[in-house]
Amino acid sequence: MTRLPAFLLLGVLALFSSMAAARSLEAIQQSGELKVAIRDNLPPMEFMEHGKLVGIDPELSELLAQSLGVKLQRIGFKEVKEREALLIQQTVDAVISVYSVTEKRMELVNFSEPYFDSGSVILIRRSDKDNIKSYKDLAGKTVATTRGSVSAETLEAVMPAAIPTLLPNGIHQAYELLKAGKIDAVLYDKPMLDFVASKDKSLYVVKEDPLDPNQYAIGLNLQDQELLNHVNQLLQTLKSNGKLKALLNKYSTASVELAPIDPSLNTRSYQVKAGDTLSKIALQEYADASLWTKIYEHNRDQVAYANVIRLGQTLKLPDLPLKPPTTNQGTCRKQLEELKKLEPLLSQASYQDEEKRILAQCKK
Repeated sequence: MTRLPAFLLLGVLALFSSMAAARSLEAIQQSGELKVAIRDNLPPMEFMEHGKLVGIDPELSELLAQSLGVKLQRIGFKEVKEREALLIQQTVDAVISVYSVTEKRMELVNFSEPYFDSGSVILIRRSDKDNIKSYKDLAGKTVATTRGSVSAETLEAVMPAAIPTLLPNGIHQAYELLKAGKIDAVLYDKPMLDFVASKDKSLYVVKEDPLDPNQYAIGLNLQDQELLNHVNQLLQTLKSNGKLKALLNKYSTASVELAPIDPSLNTRSYQVKAGDTLSKIALQEYADASLWTKIYEHNRDQVAYANVIRLGQTLKLPDLPLKPPTTNQGTCRKQLEELKKLEPLLSQASYQDEEKRILAQCKK
C-alpha cells in the first residue's frame, strides 16, 4: 500500500523519457525473435539441468515465442531490481522469471494475469520439526529471507517476534546458514523451498498453508498493451486446454490450491486500511495469517491479484470459528531487543527466565 518515494519516481520518469517506444507485435514478428529476461538458479521455476535451462518459466517462454511464430532469445540477469529497468528501457519484451505481482511494481510495469499461485512457507532443519510446527513457534528465533521480497514484508508483518536476517544476494545463502545452525528457519516461496527439501533430506518444510499470497505473472512494458492482450489470451488458452496445469505439475506441486466458496459461511464487510495485506487482515481477524486464502476466495470477483488490495476497498470477510489474538505481538521483538541490552547486567538464570516469559506471551 506504500507509494514510491519522490526521488525514485523522478529516476523512473527519467528512464521513461529516454526509452524507445514499446515494440508492436508486428515489430516482434518481423524481427523474428522475442526477448525474454530469465534466470537460471531458482528451481523448479528456472534452473540448469544437464547443461540445459529447464523449468516452468523457460517452457512458458517457449510457448509464448511459439504463439508469435518467432524464436526465443533469453537474456539473463542477477538482481531482482533489474527487471523493471530491463522492461522500461526495452532491453527485453517480457520478464518471465518468478516475477511476483506487487502494487509498487504495478506502477512501473504491466503484469499479465497470474500463471502460478505461490506463497511463503517455512524451511527448517528436519531435527527441529517437533519443536517448530508453525510460524507461531518462531518467536525469538532467527529467520532468513531475501531483502526486498514479498517474504521479507511477511516476516515483518506476521512474525514481529522473530529475529530477521535479510539477505542481499538471493536466497541460496540461507540454505547453508540453516544447515550450519546459524539461523533457525528460512521464509521464502513454497516451490523453491519444497524443491530444496526434496533434494536434501536434512531439511524440512513446515506443514501449514502459505503465509501470504504471492502470484507470479509475466511482466511487460507499461506501453505494451498489444503484447499484454496477446499474453493474457495465451494464458487463458493454456488454462482452458489443461496445458498450463500439465506444465506446473511437471516441475512442481506447490501451486496454492484455492477451495470453492463455502456457501454456509456468513460474511461481513471490512474496509482496507493503509498498510493492509490479506495476510495482515487474516492475522488481525482470525489470529492466523495463513487464512488469507479464505478472504481471497470470497473476493476474487474484485481482487485481481491476491497481493494487491486498495486503500478504502471493501472486502467480504467470512465468519470463521476463530477469535482475534489477545496479545499484541507487535511489541514482542522490541521486548526481546531490550532484554538483550540488559544481558550483561543479569544473571544467566534471570535472563533465561525473562526471555521465557516474553516468548510465552508472544505465542499466545
